Amino acid sequence: MLYAKAANYGKRVLLEMGGNAPFIIFDSANIDKAVTGAVGCKFRCSGQTCISANRIFVHDEIHDVFVNKLTEAVSRLHMGNGANPNTNLGPVINEKALTKIEKLVNLAVEHGAHPLIGGHSRLKGKNSFGFDYSNGYFYPATVLSNCHTKMACMEEEVFGPVASVCRFKNEEELIELANATPYGLAGYIYTENINQAWRIADELQVGMVGLNTGFVSTIELPFGGIKNSGIGREGGPNALHEFMDIKTITWDTSNN
Repeated sequence: MLYAKAANYGKRVLLEMGGNAPFIIFDSANIDKAVTGAVGCKFRCSGQTCISANRIFVHDEIHDVFVNKLTEAVSRLHMGNGANPNTNLGPVINEKALTKIEKLVNLAVEHGAHPLIGGHSRLKGKNSFGFDYSNGYFYPATVLSNCHTKMACMEEEVFGPVASVCRFKNEEELIELANATPYGLAGYIYTENINQAWRIADELQVGMVGLNTGFVSTIELPFGGIKNSGIGREGGPNALHEFMDIKTITWDTSNN
């Protein structure tokens, strides 16, 4: 709507919109490093960032090992009041967001996803620190395995603490799965094969790629996506250039 209104007046806009980031782990990856990256990328701010890992693709050869380690790491996260230094996860923003997350997870389970941890309804009662979950909109940190790209949790931006995991067998299949979305903000690749890293980074239809890291943003670098994830770039000098005009001046310095 904002874009359409701006177009009526010839106004310039910079839009940073939604994402559906693929988080890819190849069989050569350092699994422990990938698990740490996945937890940070997926669960920071309880999954409420536009560049959160929304779809986790794991090579078939290492799938079970990765998923087991990811589930163990997620089990150590504590949800509650952010003022408590032992808390890792807070609430989602409102009732509407909480209801959406519940719906997406329930639909995934109905269509064959396996909840390895979490995956039930919103949290109620008190946690081990005595915090009462009824004071906010809390959904448990969740890992779903056996997901596929036709599930709503893989097609939509969950914007919550839910990690949806899907297997893949080779690069060709992976690229097809990862790019099967109208969004293109960020993507993440874990591999020890440098040629593979550059090859897949080039093939991913996204504006930003993290190689062996779950973090892609810093104020000095351009931030933005392609497809339905936005127009233009924030961050660095690019952000200034978005609202500057280029002027071309030609000057004939000859004496003729």
